[in-house]
Amino acid sequence: RVQAGRKLLLRAGRVFEALRDWRGQVEASHGRGVLHRMEGEPERAVHCFEEMLERNRDRDKQFSIRGLVGLVEARVAAGLIDGVEPWLDQLRSLARESGDTRYIAQATYAAGLLYLRQNRLEACRRHFLTARALAATLGADRMRLACENNLGEVYRYAGVEDQAGRAYERAARLSEHRGWKDLAAVAHQNLALLALKRGDEDGARASIRVSEALLQNHPRHWGWLFVGLMRALWAAEEGDER
Repeated sequence: RVQAGRKLLLRAGRVFEALRDWRGQVEASHGRGVLHRMEGEPERAVHCFEEMLERNRDRDKQFSIRGLVGLVEARVAAGLIDGVEPWLDQLRSLARESGDTRYIAQATYAAGLLYLRQNRLEACRRHFLTARALAATLGADRMRLACENNLGEVYRYAGVEDQAGRAYERAARLSEHRGWKDLAAVAHQNLALLALKRGDEDGARASIRVSEALLQNHPRHWGWLFVGLMRALWAAEEGDER
């Protein structure tokens, strides 16, 4: 319930600011960043995580780690990768110092996202495999499914289509089972891309229909750009100008 969550966080943030409660302000900034990521608005999420780190000012190590995880992931998602490496190095250092496996897994996953954007496929694959293994031991299912989806991307870029398909299908099946429709929608869009690469247009159309249905409660998610683009392409091929 993203809209309700956003209203409550904004209201709480105003109260924390009036009380000069910096911890409350940090939590409110983090929550708004997470909501923007869920809605596919990474640029707005970047601002919230930067605000979180500024309000924390390195006073609480856990807040610093959480803010850096959010900032690195949001910047990569937004394509703002210039200058990300120092943030990632700081995140890795703090995660190691903490000794917390969850933070180490999150730092490893964030590095994998950056390497995927940089097309460093082997380094990316190693980091996602490590993060997936750590997530499995922690019971962090959402991270594990995100790793599966991104491993599918790695295999697709590398031309290993069978492995890519299996990774996407695992991500789609498990995320739908857990009710994580945003992750499931992206997995089905990736299955559509894979089907197009294989020349299977019926399979691609079926995957897009499923993705569209899963995104109904996420009207501002970036996945709609992909759905719209594919529908426009097919309409053009059918001569349907309108």
